[in-house]
Amino acid sequence: MIPEPDRLERTLGERGLQWVIGRIRRRLESGLPLQTKMALRFPTQQQRQALARLLGKPTTRSGAISVSLAELDALVRHAGLGSGLVEAVEALSGPIVNHRREQAEIAESWRILFEEAVHLSDKRSPVVEWLVELERSRLLARLTKGDVDYGRGLLGHAVDIACRLPLSGTPIAELAATVTGDSHALDTGMPLSAILLRLISRLSGIEEWATPEGRRSAWASVGVIVDELSAPVLVLNLKASGDSELDRAANLHAQIGEPYRISTRQLLRRRLRFTAAVLGGTVYVCENPPVVAAAAERLGKFCAPLICIEGQPKTAAHVLILQLREAGIDIAYHGDFDWPGLGIGNVMVRRYGSTPWRFGTADYQEAPKGKGLRGQSIKASWDAALSIAMTESGKSVHEEAVLPTLLKDLERSATKEKAT
Repeated sequence: MIPEPDRLERTLGERGLQWVIGRIRRRLESGLPLQTKMALRFPTQQQRQALARLLGKPTTRSGAISVSLAELDALVRHAGLGSGLVEAVEALSGPIVNHRREQAEIAESWRILFEEAVHLSDKRSPVVEWLVELERSRLLARLTKGDVDYGRGLLGHAVDIACRLPLSGTPIAELAATVTGDSHALDTGMPLSAILLRLISRLSGIEEWATPEGRRSAWASVGVIVDELSAPVLVLNLKASGDSELDRAANLHAQIGEPYRISTRQLLRRRLRFTAAVLGGTVYVCENPPVVAAAAERLGKFCAPLICIEGQPKTAAHVLILQLREAGIDIAYHGDFDWPGLGIGNVMVRRYGSTPWRFGTADYQEAPKGKGLRGQSIKASWDAALSIAMTESGKSVHEEAVLPTLLKDLERSATKEKAT
């Protein structure tokens, strides 16, 4: 405790010494030692005179002035102004926080937090990799604005959910309420959702999880339903091998060659069962509903199994194709010969390992051309020459223009499977 605060203020608190007190304070806040000498290159006359009075000896009339902090510390002690320089500076300008030490302590708290989370995860490899990435990115610290206690609760919920995956058609609001008590905790934009989507993306292979459809598909890949009834997938003659209500419904439609729409809710809660012996080794996928309509009208039950994704694969289509691939069924894809169509084709190849169906350079060159191409060109990952040929032609080819060829393939494939 400072014995004579007024005398301390008169001795060290004058205006000409503010630079001394300010610099000492900054050194202490940075965790730097006081065993040094401080200099002021261009002092005012007031600063020069104040330092001379403090030290009891004249300073130079020009040039820099300096003071040894060890000498100043001894002066404070001998003059009875306090226990040392640190106490004196705090008395003059308020409590000093060692920011470097504080930051080190906070960093250690975060490290321990993630170490605890790894143990809670039972050291499951994908979860541990996600936790390592999460710690490195400092996303949790940013989302919680550095609040370690808040971060601990948030990460605890995230690990709890991670260890429950995959699920079997649990609505996301139900999952959120079960784990956190808040049914909205996993809504878009919520911190818990932002943290977990990195893991869900890793588990599902969905890179575009930042979009609403990507988010739905990513969650659906681990059995969590975000929007269970939107964008059902359109199918034709998709014969199943199981005995659930969904299997029977799919087979009833296939028996009469009628198109059928299946929701994400159905696919996750009653999962269709497929075998190559019943369905055939290949399922065909098209981009546009008119292909399915034409196939149902002209071929009916004598059409090979067909799925329509209606643009980029929506959640229901994504889940269905994953189930087919897990059953060992091959996917053959055809889309529009335009730049968006090639982009969709790239997704189909990358995500599901699909093979092109009448979707190569030769097929494009033989097809009747349509309207001019628009937008930025895209390279087809399965055929390097395709985008070059399309650029040279400058014309698109929509699926409807090649319907006769596609229908022949679907009929031929169905006949071949029936014969075998």
